[in-house]
Amino acid sequence: MKKIHIVLLGLYEHDAIGNFTRSIASYLDASGACCAIYAEDHSPALSTAGKYDDFFACVQPCDTLLYMFSNDDGNLHKLMSVPCRKIVYYHNITPGSFFRPYDAGIADMLDNGRKKIPLISAADAVFANSAWSLSELRPHIAPTSYANVMPPLTEKMFSRFESPQQDPPAAGGLPVPYLLTIGRIVPHKNIAWGIRQFMELRKLIPELTYAIVGSDGGVGTYAQEMRQLAGSMGGAGEAVRFVGEVPDGMAPLWIRHAAALLCASQHEGFGVPLVEAMLQGVPVMAMDQPAVAETLGGAGLILEEKDLPANAQKMAEILSDPEAVARMRSQQQQRCQAIKAASIHNPFWKMLLA
Repeated sequence: MKKIHIVLLGLYEHDAIGNFTRSIASYLDASGACCAIYAEDHSPALSTAGKYDDFFACVQPCDTLLYMFSNDDGNLHKLMSVPCRKIVYYHNITPGSFFRPYDAGIADMLDNGRKKIPLISAADAVFANSAWSLSELRPHIAPTSYANVMPPLTEKMFSRFESPQQDPPAAGGLPVPYLLTIGRIVPHKNIAWGIRQFMELRKLIPELTYAIVGSDGGVGTYAQEMRQLAGSMGGAGEAVRFVGEVPDGMAPLWIRHAAALLCASQHEGFGVPLVEAMLQGVPVMAMDQPAVAETLGGAGLILEEKDLPANAQKMAEILSDPEAVARMRSQQQQRCQAIKAASIHNPFWKMLLA
């Protein structure tokens, strides 16, 4: 019986790539396909069929390899040489230049990963999480290979995001009203810009707090720099709250009670938290970045990097007008349904099961 092998460097809890990978495996299992996940590392609570060597030992020519490409992988050449059908899913790799001032090792790893992009020319099919991500790959995709965009979401993930949820007792401790940024506190997430934009907005909405939810992503020096930046702003800096990493069950709580979600990121392949916020009826406001703008698809508010006062005025006008918020929610719901359709009815699924 032919088998679908999903291979990735690391399978982790509280991780967008890990959640997407496990959701794909769940779909394949429910479809009756024979599927296994292989990872060089994984969270203790998660199980896999083994590591890369286990995959290389059991793969057959009739099988399909689905490779999750998101970082530097010393085995990529060998993976792309395996004599079976090969599908690559590209999550995008952040340029190392964002990290170099803080951690040269991480920067080198990211840059090395991007240098390996040409190896995907051996793939039979290539999918990317956005058209912007796919554009990076186009020069390296073989003329005979299939290429398409597949949002990094499944029907099961949408069902979870859309399901009504009751607030736990901890909901009473949220700093309402608050502007929310959620994700790792790492350089390309541009937290400094988010803090400065919040400070401009707070001049117009003084009661607002800024909640930054997420871990330091292994770059503690950057997270500490952001705390120092907030602290340098005097009494107003006390309105910036670094919440840290929260359990999976608490992240949706923080999202659905936010006055708005602020995405300051300078580099994304796609914006899963943006979709989750839109589905929860939370206005999304984001700095202009190609993949983020693509995810929003005209819904939400796109902000200019260099005009913080003008951005703040636009943000305040929306947040102080219930009708404007309602219009944005309606637009965002329509956009989410389009993303959902693009995911559920994507050629990706037929290609995996072929």
